[in-house]
Amino acid sequence: MEEKKVKIEVSRLAFVFIILFGLSLLVWSFVIGVWVGTKIGGESKKEEIAMESPTTSHEQETVTPPPLISNETAPPAVKITPPVATKKPEVKETSKEEKKTTEYQKKEVSKIASQIKKITTPYYSIQIGAFSKKEMAEAFKNKAKVKGFGAFIKESKENGRVLYKVYVGKYSTREEAKKHIAQVAKVLNIKKPFIVEIK
Repeated sequence: MEEKKVKIEVSRLAFVFIILFGLSLLVWSFVIGVWVGTKIGGESKKEEIAMESPTTSHEQETVTPPPLISNETAPPAVKITPPVATKKPEVKETSKEEKKTTEYQKKEVSKIASQIKKITTPYYSIQIGAFSKKEMAEAFKNKAKVKGFGAFIKESKENGRVLYKVYVGKYSTREEAKKHIAQVAKVLNIKKPFIVEIK
């Protein structure tokens, strides 16, 4: 009898596909194995932690072995020191009196701060404009800032209407402000800026 030989032919593309499929199976099985291992390991650690009961007392326990039947002398008692448990920091509850004193101190500090704000030393500044609309005053202030001047706006009421006045600089004396008025007028192209004492 003649034996029939079975011949399986696989193209190169199919061979490459089979190899890639096998490699991907190996990689995925490795990844799944690692994932399952970490899950099981994490659960066993949780169980170990749950089984351990921390002792809170710091006293040493004395364990005495049972008495011996023979005539031998009993070994000395063994002292077992339990593990030291870490103490959580105690949160002190503030009493009503302490709360009252802290509130009183806060009020006193705020009073003093408001008094300090009220007691401001007067200074001199150069007024470069006054506008009835705040947007126009802001635009003029920004123009002065672009030119390099420290400009600011102060709101004032005159004859029942609100004016937004734009100032440049803060000078300790009128003479110091006079030194800068010509430069301010030239750079900002203002005809008649004037010095104002701001209190």
